Amino acid sequence: MKKQFGLLFSLLLSLVISAQTKDTHQFIFTESFLEGFKKIVPTSEQSKLYDHIYVSNDKQVQIRYTFRPDMKNVKPDAVETYATALFLNNAKSKVPGNIKVLPSTKEDVQTDYGGTAAYFALFETDKTFGAEYPYCLSFLIYKENTGAFEIHLLAKTQEDFSVDSHIQVFAGKIIHFNSELTIVPSLQKQYLPVEIQNMHIGMPQDLVKKLRPKIPIPADANEDNLVENFTTGAVKQLTCQMLADKTVYEFIVEYRDEAKAVAVAKQMYHAPNDASSELPLKWEFKLSDGLILKCWVFRNKICIADSRQF
Repeated sequence: MKKQFGLLFSLLLSLVISAQTKDTHQFIFTESFLEGFKKIVPTSEQSKLYDHIYVSNDKQVQIRYTFRPDMKNVKPDAVETYATALFLNNAKSKVPGNIKVLPSTKEDVQTDYGGTAAYFALFETDKTFGAEYPYCLSFLIYKENTGAFEIHLLAKTQEDFSVDSHIQVFAGKIIHFNSELTIVPSLQKQYLPVEIQNMHIGMPQDLVKKLRPKIPIPADANEDNLVENFTTGAVKQLTCQMLADKTVYEFIVEYRDEAKAVAVAKQMYHAPNDASSELPLKWEFKLSDGLILKCWVFRNKICIADSRQF
């Protein structure tokens, strides 16, 4: 048992040491979807291990996210071994048999995260990992030839894992693998209102600023959302929602009245073709470059978004 345990930790250590400059372009992290949490400044030791740390507003749980591009060379049949070593390293008990490591279904991993495999475990934490939080639910999500990411939800009680506002931190819309689409901007033009037909989903932030010079951006502003207001015309406001890699994943075009928004949407999209939500006016369009656009009307707004974020 001790020999097996030592081999597990040797594997874990070798992967950590091999991680040099971290290339995170294969991962998408969208902080704006993480509701009810605030970001905290990690300690010097935590910053070596975690890319993002947040605490819930009720102070009951803490969430830690880590990107692992260094795992891209790990073979699929070795991922469970690595996950076991990772979980044991953070657990109160260091005996492998005391932690039940479970796999997620391949369908769920692919649908939710765009990954190949995932393993999870619920365990009591050691003091180094979670001094304030005695329990942890951890996931390791892996994609072959790409890498992996870790999600650690630490809690003060096991009951905290049943709170919806806490468990939503595992949502694929917050963190998932980049599907590496090669977006062809011209394919989107017919689905965009005339005011933004020179823009596109996937547009880099610096190009947005160049095309929309009136967007106010104070030096200390949070640039997750770029907003432009209009004093004349049918459109009142344009919001460009940005991903962590500083590209647009959604346009929100707000009109001065709801009737105009509905009329423009029906003219562009015709009869609704997406019944996946309670919204009466919703559409989905699959483009030849592989991008799927989700479009809908909400009150006086037309929303156009990358389906991978919803």
